[in-house]
Amino acid sequence: MILKILYYLLFSGLFYLIYRGLYARMSFHRVNRFTLLLIPPVAASIALVAPEFSLPWQSQVALEITLPEVVIEGERLNNMAKTSRVPTYWTYIYLSGILLSILYFFSGILLLARIIRKSESTLHEGNKIYYSDLVKSAFCFGPYVIVPAKLKGSSELKLMIEHELLHQKLGHSIDRLYYKVISTILWFDPFVHFFSKELRQVHEYEVDAHIIQDQKIENYAHMLLSSTLGADLAYPEKALSPSPFFNSSLIKSRITMLYRNPSPAWRKSFYLSALPIIAAMTLFACNKSEEAVVEGRELKTEAVSDLNTLDQLPVAPGCDAQAEKESIKSCAFQHISSHIAKNFKYPELAKEIGLQGRIMIAFVIDEGGAVNEVEIVQSMIEGQEGVNGEPIADQGIDQEKIDQAVDQAESEALKLVGSIPSFESGALKDGHPVALRMVIPIQLKLN
Repeated sequence: MILKILYYLLFSGLFYLIYRGLYARMSFHRVNRFTLLLIPPVAASIALVAPEFSLPWQSQVALEITLPEVVIEGERLNNMAKTSRVPTYWTYIYLSGILLSILYFFSGILLLARIIRKSESTLHEGNKIYYSDLVKSAFCFGPYVIVPAKLKGSSELKLMIEHELLHQKLGHSIDRLYYKVISTILWFDPFVHFFSKELRQVHEYEVDAHIIQDQKIENYAHMLLSSTLGADLAYPEKALSPSPFFNSSLIKSRITMLYRNPSPAWRKSFYLSALPIIAAMTLFACNKSEEAVVEGRELKTEAVSDLNTLDQLPVAPGCDAQAEKESIKSCAFQHISSHIAKNFKYPELAKEIGLQGRIMIAFVIDEGGAVNEVEIVQSMIEGQEGVNGEPIADQGIDQEKIDQAVDQAESEALKLVGSIPSFESGALKDGHPVALRMVIPIQLKLN
């Protein structure tokens, strides 16, 4: 899970840089708004879902065999008190962040309700407007448009109300609630708060673009400079906003956008650049980004049970290359199994909670005899059990602790298989060097 979170933060940061570098200065406000709404779930989906999948292509592997199972035994720790369902330290921090965000939001809701109760309401072209002494600048939230009471006789009142009604009509409050949910769940990600600030900016650009269709840009820009339309967020609007940590006045960027020439239509094609970027992120998250087709050829794996189809087997260090095939095979198997059995350390957390199970690890002995492309083909999650033979998840043990123990066991297995000393030579078939893919089951058992 930690790796997936790091993936997510990496992808979120990359998307932010891409948005700022390619899209933020374009005048396609609706497209930018849609892009900003999509980025967080896309980044999270790639990071969380992609690592669970393997892509269909294979590297240069000609044959595949399954080795005899290696059994790793360990002594269970006699400390059952530690197996209770106790959340981890990081879980408390994460939940505390969510709780604070929710409390801050509902404090804004409560104050908004108080403001509406104590406000004077009037109808403006069929829309209910609330005038209050408790707010410093006009804002809207859902169906409510709140205006400072001191501006009731202002010459800019009509335009200010039109501005807020446009926010309402364009559904910007829905966007903000959507981002509030995301920024609450992903409060630890600074880029989510940056994105929500960008979204607020796009909302203002979108409203400004509608208003200047009926007004001179110079008059509207002057009005922005002299009014509260460009002011920073104030409480309770700040509590209702998804980005309370990164607020600043948007007036300078809004006026700059007003005077900027509209982006030519052909520049919308720039948004297509996101597709190969998303594809590259997905490949990276699948941990397959370097597994390419060698020299443009796909060589499919051929599963075999009879190694006699090979002209020559991989020769392990210390084995006699001139011996019979059966002896070379036994020596190679012993080379692999003994390395794992001697060096595997049963994870302490797995001992503590009584975790047992089988991990299936695949690796490739390439044409030169080196061991590489180590991967898990069957996770320990699929067959984990306790010392009594029952599923460990049914024994009252915290799932997060189980996942952590599984991660430790699988990391240890991957590290050990990846450190198998190179063979003196690779395999030969039909007179040509070939890579040999092997799958080894590693069974973890506790006494």
